[in-house]
Amino acid sequence: MKVDNRFPFPPFLGPESTAVSVIPVVRVTPTEMELKWQSTDTASQYIYHLDTESEVSSDKTVGPLKAITPSSLMPSTLYNITIIPEMGDVPGKSSSIAEYTRPSSVSNIEINTTTTAAAFSWQNFDNASSTYTYRLLISGDSSNPVENITGVGTTYATVCGLIPGSSYTVETFAQVGNVTEGASSSASFCTDAAPVNFSCEPVPREPTLVLTWALPPGNNAGFKLEVSSGACDNMTCLENCSLENGTSCVAEVTHLNFCTSYNISITTLSCGKNASSVQNTCTTDSTDPPPSVEAPVITSVSHNSIKVTFSEFNDSHGPIKAYALIVTTEKGNEGSSQGNQ
Repeated sequence: MKVDNRFPFPPFLGPESTAVSVIPVVRVTPTEMELKWQSTDTASQYIYHLDTESEVSSDKTVGPLKAITPSSLMPSTLYNITIIPEMGDVPGKSSSIAEYTRPSSVSNIEINTTTTAAAFSWQNFDNASSTYTYRLLISGDSSNPVENITGVGTTYATVCGLIPGSSYTVETFAQVGNVTEGASSSASFCTDAAPVNFSCEPVPREPTLVLTWALPPGNNAGFKLEVSSGACDNMTCLENCSLENGTSCVAEVTHLNFCTSYNISITTLSCGKNASSVQNTCTTDSTDPPPSVEAPVITSVSHNSIKVTFSEFNDSHGPIKAYALIVTTEKGNEGSSQGNQ
């Protein structure tokens, strides 16, 4: 028998006895699939053919390399891939695998929040998106991750049981048959802050109001306090409130007018949407009126009467409801008194 030295094996064996070993899939995306393989012998003269079968079959000569990355594939599509070694136009023993491409990531995520829930919607433009389910993973700094899986073809979901005024991240994965999962798309959001209920009390004989409210559930970024009366408006942001008994916030509003009604609103601030403002009307206390600027003056005297003039009373400390005029003799004894209202 004569052996042809152009080949590393006797011609009667033929290259059909060679084979491609298991084809590992190194990386899969919606449109690409990276493949690598090994040959069962050590010959280096092989070229390889790639046969990709799906809805549209294709064939490609790879060459002597033992790796290829088919591209321009369809997302979420099952491909039957066959690698065929060849030497001298004679095919060897092939090896095949079946693999899905991944679904494309979702886009255009929209989020609407309340204090304890978030509603999500998104889009996926794959041709096969009507067959997808979606897995949502919601995680926050102060809570355990929450998972939600939608029905087939459903591109919206609502997740409840969240913490008011808290930061979260949602990751959305497209799935095919609950097995093949695409890369995630993520978005950050904050739940709304919870509102407060507050009471207000005047400080006796001072132009000051004391506001008290219970700490709202969840987290907050402080409080916005607005005080108005007529044309006077004032707004203050409280990053941290003074705690009373560890559960209630206390704030003093000073430099007000005596015996004046004020419209007061408190808004809980959040990393996202603030709470609805809560309003109340409060009135400051009154105190003794300030003394007269000028002393009374007797302008005329008769045998049984006197006429006295005096400056107007200052009502800045509260409304003047009555005043009194006291007349005494030189000895200091009270001669007469008169009151007016």
